[in-house]
Order: sequence, then structure tokens, then C-alpha cells
Amino acid sequence: MNPNQPNTGNPGAPGKKKQKKGAQQGSSNTNVEQSQGPSNSGLKDFPQMSQGKPNTKQQTPQKPKDANQKLNQRQNQSAEPKQTQKQNQPAEPKQTKKQNQPAEPKQTQKQNQPAGTKPNQKQPEGNNPSNVQKSSSSQGNQQIEQQIEMLKSNLHIPKRKNPKAGGSLGRATEIEVNHLPLNLDQLFKKVVYHVDVQFQPDLPKKLLRNALEEFNNKHYPKVNFAFDGRRNMYTVKEIKGKSDTISIVNEENNRSIDFIISTSIVNTIQMHKIQEYLKSGSSNTPPGEAFQALDIVLKNRPFSLRFTNIGRSFFPVPRIQPVDLGDGMELWKGFFQSPVMGWKPYLNIDVAHKGFPKYQPLLDFIRNEMNYDLNAEMDQRGFNTLLNYVKGLKIDFMVPNQPNTKRSYKVVGLLDTAARFKFDMDDSTRGKRTLNVVQYFKLSRNYVVKHPNLPCLHVGNLTKKTAIPIELCIVQKGQLRLKKLSEVQTAAMVKNAARPPGERRQTIENCIKDIAYNKDPVLKDFGIEVKEQFASIPARVLDQPSLAYAQNKETKPRAGVWRPDRFSKAVHINKWVVLNLDQRTNIASIKNFEKSLMMSARDLNVIINPMDPVINCFLPRSSLADIKITIGSVFTKQKACNTELIVVIIPEYPAGIYASVKQKSELEVGILTQCIKSRTMFKMNTSTSSNILLKINSKLNGINHTLANRSR
Repeated sequence: MNPNQPNTGNPGAPGKKKQKKGAQQGSSNTNVEQSQGPSNSGLKDFPQMSQGKPNTKQQTPQKPKDANQKLNQRQNQSAEPKQTQKQNQPAEPKQTKKQNQPAEPKQTQKQNQPAGTKPNQKQPEGNNPSNVQKSSSSQGNQQIEQQIEMLKSNLHIPKRKNPKAGGSLGRATEIEVNHLPLNLDQLFKKVVYHVDVQFQPDLPKKLLRNALEEFNNKHYPKVNFAFDGRRNMYTVKEIKGKSDTISIVNEENNRSIDFIISTSIVNTIQMHKIQEYLKSGSSNTPPGEAFQALDIVLKNRPFSLRFTNIGRSFFPVPRIQPVDLGDGMELWKGFFQSPVMGWKPYLNIDVAHKGFPKYQPLLDFIRNEMNYDLNAEMDQRGFNTLLNYVKGLKIDFMVPNQPNTKRSYKVVGLLDTAARFKFDMDDSTRGKRTLNVVQYFKLSRNYVVKHPNLPCLHVGNLTKKTAIPIELCIVQKGQLRLKKLSEVQTAAMVKNAARPPGERRQTIENCIKDIAYNKDPVLKDFGIEVKEQFASIPARVLDQPSLAYAQNKETKPRAGVWRPDRFSKAVHINKWVVLNLDQRTNIASIKNFEKSLMMSARDLNVIINPMDPVINCFLPRSSLADIKITIGSVFTKQKACNTELIVVIIPEYPAGIYASVKQKSELEVGILTQCIKSRTMFKMNTSTSSNILLKINSKLNGINHTLANRSR
């Protein structure tokens, strides 16, 4: 609905409108419709505004390959510098010198070397002060390399006497693992043809499989194929290369797209190489092409079921309402699959979880997630929150009761409100007019914008200001978002993804039944059979090792849990301080933390002096770079005062403050820190402070515990 063009899909639209100059320039493939041939671009249907030295180094001798050669070279250089130099120089040193030096090399050499020496001749290290530093550095490197060689010579990797026999310790048992046995006997007898498929255009990617299926039904009707979704196709029947044009209807906007598809065989793969690999048990020369073909063939079933693919994971459209992760994201459950080529071929299956943008109208996000009044104007904070969520999203747009207006777009930003965003429109009958978005939709689509104070979405090309009302947009279902989840979203995902083993197993088994690998005609054609039951393997349950604390006092964990005793090597903390970055954490909470920490220290044999006065450094709402400068000065001063440890109280805002603290303190300044979240300070007790002491003692080179002698 470009105001500068007539709307052919709406008979009641105003008369002809002159196309705005430059409206079709600079189109990019960020929008689905811009690569769809002669059909009218969706971007034409909405308000737009155009934006209008030579190398002078001498070649050095080749480095010796090991530490012993370096040491011998260093000894020989001091005794016979000339002879060593001749041995280590490349062939024809004079010619090399001429190539690497600028004009008048003799004069330059005289300036840089003492009289009486030959070009490229190494001088004794004692004659040049700069060589003394190089010598000490080289000697340090020699010592390090010699130590590495000594460690290598003393390193012995234990080998089992009989690799086919299991261990004898512990209790024998059998376990079932989430690996499905693969029968590849028929596959090993086959030759697989690798077919390269070229698409023009190659976007949108979600339609490429549909286009290839139509192409193959027309030209290879009796050939089953596996396709990776991009350009690699595999068959077990030799085919001839073809080229043709296929038309596919994009369901998102009911428009057809013409794909020019060309196929050609680029390789033949002998699949028996996988069998030879399994028999030899060697990983030196794995048959990579055969493995790749097998992987894509096994993925064909979930691909054909139109599951959303992310790496090796597949996500079907949820049958029930997904778990809400908050902030406009929801949890989808899928599965992970990967072929495993060990002593037998298996297919590893596991559950997978992923956060997807919630399928909902954008008005619901503003109302429910942002808690904003839809009729009021947004403040800057709300505008930034909305921008952070919608930028990069794919949305579906449609004017109510007008199916011909259905479009799909990618959001590139936000614009002014529908009431204030204005643009010029040329009309052949009414002349040039200036309209806002509300006026345009009333005139062009007979639609009254209900929330004129909300921002408009900026969609399509960045260089063109194409504005659409946010109230007519719905977030597309099942789109991938690469943004990192927030702490609240991550906590919600972990809570819903962590399930008992029995429930996890049932989920995997249900997933296997839904996929039904052995019903796939492609797998049958390739000769692959998947046994849809967990593999059962022998195993042993080992006894839990005993731990030794101070004075070799043993502690035996129970079900992986134990109470820490007095540390084997406890530290003495003389000088430490609390750096409080959270404005909500008061002195009383910090004093309670000090008291709790010192009580736990007495039980664990750690000596802690009272802390220095608390340093309050409340962070302004600024960039992380400015924050690093602020806290960096504190760390520098404390290091100069010989402070051994800084306990840093981390606030909830801004995100990334923990990483900034660690980078500044331990990477740049060089002082140890122990970070504690502000909300942990409010529920501090001796149990929590004991866990914190476990970290502190290790950081200060203490030893918490060791393995008991009988468990080593």
C-alpha cells in the first residue's frame, strides 16, 4: 500500500497515484517478497519515505625442531659464531639479502653492524644490550620447552590388556541407552550419487524443498531423494542433469514464485567405506563424504515432516500450548539426532528444548509483557524495550477482512506513531498531498487505526521508511531467534526441561514413534533400517570414592552429596573488602554476610580477619565501558593496598556486569574477586557462606580436599 501507487487488489481504492521516484531502488533480500519476480512487491502497499613499506628485515636462521637442538645451537653459537651462522643460513644468502633490503644495502649494513663483520652474521649476545633481553627470553623459553619434554617423557597412558574385556570393579549391571541400533547391511552394497542443486533465486529457503519436490516429481518421478534444504541432494539411482522453471505458491502471501532449478551429479560415493571404517576401528582416514550422505539421509524423515531444523535438532509445531518463558518467548520441545559410528552404527536420539518468539499479536506483547496502555504514548524506556524485541522479527500483516492485503515482512526498526508519521503522496487527480499513516489507511483501505499513539513498524529495506501499524501484525510461528535468553527465561527453561530419567525416556520414545523412521520410503530405498528400541549394554556401578580432609580424615559421599570438613590446606585471609555495586544491599546485609562467613570459616579451618570498610560504588545507568572504568580505579587502588580478595556484590542491572567485573579485575588489573549476586545477600546463611568459602579457599591456592589414599 505505497501511497504513491494504485491498489489493484482493492476496487474501492482511490484513483491512480503516481509512483514515487526511487521507490524501487536499493531493494535488498531481507524481505520475502522482493525476490518474487513480476508480482507486485508488498513494500509497494504501505507508506514509504526515501532516505535520501618495503620489508627491511633480514632472514633469520630456521628454528630447531626441539628443545635439545635449540640448546646445542645456543652453545655452538658462543664458541663458533661464524660456523653456526653458515650452517643455519638459507642457500644463497647474498641473493636473499638483496631481495629483502632496500637500495644501498652495503651502506645500511655498515650503519647497523660493527666494523669488520660480515652481512647477516650473528653477533655475540654480549656485544649488544638489546641481545641481552632476547637471550634471557630465549633461555626462559628453552627452560619451558625442556620441562614440557620431561613431562612428556614421564607421561604414561594406561592401556587395557584386553580391549574387548570390561572392567572388574564395582557391581555388574545392564543399562539401556538412548541409542537406536542401525542396520546398514544393504546400504553398504550401494553407490550413492551426490547431486548439486542450483536455485535461482535461492530465497526464501523454506520454499526450496517444496520447489525441488515439484521438480523431481516432474523429471525424476520414480527416484527417492534426500535433500539438506540448501543445495545437496543424494540418490541411489543415477540421474541425468536437468534444468527447468518451477512455480511455487508462498502460503504466507498467496503469491507464486518462479524458481529456476538445475541439477548435476558431482560425485559418486561408495558406502562400503563406512563398513571398512567400522571393521578397522581406525579414525585416521574416516570416510567423510559417506558420513555426510548418511547423516542427510537420516535427517530426511524429519525434514519431510516439515519440522523446524536448527543444527542437529528438529522441532515440530507444538500440539498443546507451549510453556511461556516470559518477555515474548515460549518453549518448544523437539529432539536431537546424530549417527554414531563406534564399534557398531547407532542413531543417538535425545530431547531438545529451544526458546522461540511467541506466536501472538504484537498488541498482546505490549499489553501483557510490557504492561503498557495501548492508547497512551510510550516513553523512551518502553520504546527501547519494544524495539529490542521486534527488531529482526518476521511478522504477518493483514487488514481485517481483506485477505488480499496479507503480507510477510522482516522488522528492521520502529518509526514514529501512526498519528505523527507523515509522508508525501502524489495523486494524479488530487495532486501532491501529505498524509499520516492513520489518514492513509482510512483513505486507501477504509480501515480506522485504533491505536494511533503506538509506534509504527519499520519493515523491509532499511533505506526506505515503509511504515505499517503495529496493531495489524502477528509474530510468525516457529522462527529462529539468535538472541541470548535472559536470566528469567533461562531459569524457566531449565525448570521445564529438567525431568526425571523415566519421564525423559518416555518423551524420547514418544518422539521415536511420531517420527516413524522405518515408514520413510527414502530410508527404505537407501537400505537403512532403524531399530526403534533403546540399545542395552553391560555396565558397572563403581563405588563412590572417599575424600580426605585435614589430617587425612575421610568422608564418603552418599548419592553424590557430602558435608565438607576442615580443609586439607586452609588459607589465612588477612586483608579483604566488600565492593557493593547494588544500591538495594545495605550495610546490615553485608555485616550479616561477614558474620556468617567467619562462622563458616571456623568450621572449615580457614582464618579470616575482619573486613575493611565497605566500598559502596553504585553504578550509573551507563554503558559497560564506562562502568569498567569506574570499577577499574577501585581495583587498582585495592591492589596497591595489598588487598588479597575483593567480594563484589553484583546488581541485577545492567546485563553483562559480571563479565565486566571479571575482565577488569582478573584479566587487566590482576586482583582476585568473588562475585555474589545481590539477591543471594538477602538470603545469606551458614550453608551458603560455606559454599562461597569452597571457592575462596581454592582461589587463594588452598586445597579443599583430596582423594583418600585407598581411592586413588
